Amino acid sequence: MRLTRRALLGSTGALALTGAMPAFAKRTSAVPDLWIGTGGDGHTYPGATVPFGMVQVSPDTDTENWANCSGYHHGDPSIMGFSHTHLSGTGIADMMDVLVVPARGPVKLFPGAPDRPGEGYRQTYAQETAEPGYYACTLGNGVRSELTAEPRVGWQRHRFPAGPGHLLIDLGNYRDSRPGEGPLIDDSRIEIETDGVLIGSRRTFRWAKGRRIHFAMHVSRKPDRITLHAGEQVVGGQSPRPTAFAQCCITTMRAQHRSSYGRRCPRSTWLAHGPISRRRSAANSMRHDARRCATGPMRLRP
Repeated sequence: MRLTRRALLGSTGALALTGAMPAFAKRTSAVPDLWIGTGGDGHTYPGATVPFGMVQVSPDTDTENWANCSGYHHGDPSIMGFSHTHLSGTGIADMMDVLVVPARGPVKLFPGAPDRPGEGYRQTYAQETAEPGYYACTLGNGVRSELTAEPRVGWQRHRFPAGPGHLLIDLGNYRDSRPGEGPLIDDSRIEIETDGVLIGSRRTFRWAKGRRIHFAMHVSRKPDRITLHAGEQVVGGQSPRPTAFAQCCITTMRAQHRSSYGRRCPRSTWLAHGPISRRRSAANSMRHDARRCATGPMRLRP
């Protein structure tokens, strides 16, 4: 039999493939370590996102320092809250849009210094958990906070101890402008729709100059009271325009409520956002009905 060059190469390739298959078939069950890069100069965040998603919901420990370009730095002594957009590994700060602060006691509108939690709305935190699509921690005020994400929607669930509590929505959570820099936020606004949905937007000038974000937010139960603020000024059902410091306080007098499905539910929020308009963001958010709100997405723990 005549052995051609083509036949020889074909048989060699088949042998090489056969020899490689056992090694290729070995699979590992290693779990990604999401803390890698959150310290030092890694500039990564431990929060929840999905591939190609528009939402990266994650904790923010500071916005002032270069080490906090992602919003989070491992080892910081206090946490500001949880915002819905973040950059990872860039070495330059931006995003950190729509900060949610689960709080108890008097309403505080400013974060305060990182090393003095309690002076403002900052709090200590412990018992952190991070895995793909899920983050959780326990705040110093006793609230257990959990985060997860879908492609256009960020979910937050906050389990409050018994007693009154509130959620502060802060659109002014950037560092102060430096000399000659100009304002980092020149317009932010929050409005309350007739059905209780919060819609809003803000325009920022950090890495991306003039970037505008729109959002719509639902909460899992009807609040007892919603108060809008512009800086230290309490305003009506709509924040003044323009302002760089629009904030909203959602107050409920009971930590938990019983849903129509017979289970006790912590307060949950879900927020959709996009670059087009507040109405489009609201449409994205409306796809998640009351039953989803009561039970939460699959990534949130029972």
